Formats: sequence, structure tokens, C-alpha cells
Amino acid sequence: TAAVAMPAEATGGPLDVIAVLHGTAGFTDGCGPSTEAESVALLAYIASLGYIVVGPDYIGLRADGGTTGFPHPYLSGQPTAIASIDAVRAAGRLAQDRCPSGRYAIVGGSQGGHAALWVDRLAPYYAGELELRSVVATVPPADLLGEGQRALTELVSASSNTAAFLSVSTPWYGQADRLDEAFLAPYDTDLPAALAASCDPGKALDSVAKLSDVYQPALLDAAAQGTFAAQMPFGCITAENGLTTTSVARITPPDPAYGILFVLGEKDTLVHTPTERVAFTTLCEQQKMPLSFLECAGASHTKATSWALPEILAFTQARLAGEAFSGSCQPTAPTTCLGSPSDP
Repeated sequence: TAAVAMPAEATGGPLDVIAVLHGTAGFTDGCGPSTEAESVALLAYIASLGYIVVGPDYIGLRADGGTTGFPHPYLSGQPTAIASIDAVRAAGRLAQDRCPSGRYAIVGGSQGGHAALWVDRLAPYYAGELELRSVVATVPPADLLGEGQRALTELVSASSNTAAFLSVSTPWYGQADRLDEAFLAPYDTDLPAALAASCDPGKALDSVAKLSDVYQPALLDAAAQGTFAAQMPFGCITAENGLTTTSVARITPPDPAYGILFVLGEKDTLVHTPTERVAFTTLCEQQKMPLSFLECAGASHTKATSWALPEILAFTQARLAGEAFSGSCQPTAPTTCLGSPSDP
């Protein structure tokens, strides 16, 4: 399911599509945010600037009362990116009388930022008939392997998200019967059941005092030794869904206007900002991604996107307008983003 917003009347010219990819909303049907007033208001505001805007709910998060039949494959790059591209296609068909141009941009935050970077990776393979012009990824766990190793060596905010990722992504890859190799009883069964009944990842490890109460020793040892990537199948699943470690080769769009804005929050306690600064450099220098960096001073995980909204919209509009992109592989110092409150 998805929500779509568009100008109330035809504008007389072709309209570009902007897909807004949401952050972590849950793991099962009914958790999709497309019916929430705040989400719809954001889509409507962007549409008022002259765009067709779509906000997909991702696979497994249906908001129409229907049943998917399996959990949302949380932080799995391929299904969420493909669902997002399909939402762009669907929005264009729904808004045929608004003359969709075939050009589109992606804006995503948190899980949506991770998904946005996966759209960049997969769009040339999957949607050759569409022209991706811009990607904005805010507070993304781009280095999913690094984030996961941290969350498996110390009990941090992201430990719940990592537990959720392993619980629902492992079945997506056909390995549901191996969850007991990652989790101790009863977490190997209780955790997937709890996620299927809740839209809140923060509750996944609410009552846990230490990671060794939850995970198999071999998994924790591998994370502590820096060999988690070789821990089958869980390390492989994590590495393949991380942008810095996936084996999926990137195809660079030829358009000189194409670019990616990578936004972090200085005070983010969920996605580890130091890890993602390194990930930015890796993606830019080693994978030759056309990147521009922005870090909002004083911004938490939940505030970075809204505080950077003026920069996000300006960047997206410039790319869609065909302005040449000029980026840099050097992360810059935290700066006061244009949407920051005067007294945060």
C-alpha cells in the first residue's frame, strides 16, 4: 500500500515524482504509516511544490486491512527498494492526468535512508524505463555490518533494531529454521512472535540486561572478534544488506545532474554517526558514488531529517531541474541546518 499526493489541478506540464521513504514503522501488516496524518501532511506539502509524491508502506506493512502472509523484511535492501520503485510506477499510473515525466527522486530517513541508497543501487537493474535524478538518505545505517557488530558487542539503542533485523530478515532468506543458531531460547521463538504483534522495535529487548542472555555465544564472539561477516548465515545476510559490504555492483547513472545527499545527526544515538561518517567516505571513494555530506549540529536521530528539510528540498529540486551536481568525498564538520530551531 502507499499514499499518493499531487497538485489539485493539472499544471500544464509534465510533473516529476518524489518518493518519500519512511523510517522504522514496524514489522507486520497494519504498521504502514500511509494513513497517518503526519505522514500524509508531509506528502501533501511536497506535492504543493509541484510534484507527484508517493509514500510507500513497504512489503509486509499493508495499511489497507489486508494480509501479506509474512513479516516485513526489515532493513533488507532488495525488497524495500523494489517496493519503493514499484510505488513510483504506481503513482505515475494513478496520476496520468498530471503528465508524469518519467523522472523521479528519492528521499528517505533512517530505514528509509537505507532503502534510498538501495534504490540508487538497484534502479539501473530494475527500472530502466524511469530516470532516477536524485537521492537523499538521512541518518541511514549504510554500514549495516558495522552497525550490527556494534549492537552485538554492547547493549545500545540499536541493539533492539539489530535483533529485529535478524529475526525477520533471516526468514526472508529462507533460513527461519536457523534462528536458534543466533538466539537463545526462548528468544528464538518469542522475539519473532513479539515483532509480529507490535509496531515498536524499541520493545524488542526491553527487559534484557545483557546481550549474553539473548544471543548464542558463537554469534557474540564473532562480533567481538570482528568476524561477524563470516558467521553463517547471519553475518552474510547482514553484509549483503549493507551498502559498504554488499556484493551487488553499482551502475553509475550517466546524468551529470545526478547526485546523492547523505545527511547525519551529530547527536544521533541510534545510527552511530562515527560509523556512518566512515561509510560515507567508503561509498564515495571506493564505490565512486556521487555524494554530498551534511551533518546537522546537535540533531538527534529523529530530528536530523526535519532540521535538514530545507536543504533536502533544495537539493532534490536542483537535481530534478537538471543542475549539474558537485560533491565531495570529505565529510564536513557539523553545521547548523537551515531547519534547526533557534533554541534546540
